[in-house]
Amino acid sequence: MEPLSKKKTINSIVSAFEELSSADQRRVFTRLKGVAGDGQVAVEKFIDELRDKRFRNGFA
Repeated sequence: MEPLSKKKTINSIVSAFEELSSADQRRVFTRLKGVAGDGQVAVEKFIDELRDKRFRNGFA
């Protein structure tokens, strides 16, 4: 099976989200806010944390 392009993947996620009930959409949004830190996390800090986690053992 061929992997979906990023655009197709994003579009399928958005379509699936739109099919959810309002209550389920709120639950998903609340979970995403928890992951993103309520929008208070600066982009640079997020990138630094992600880089640290991804490459903590080097680039290999």
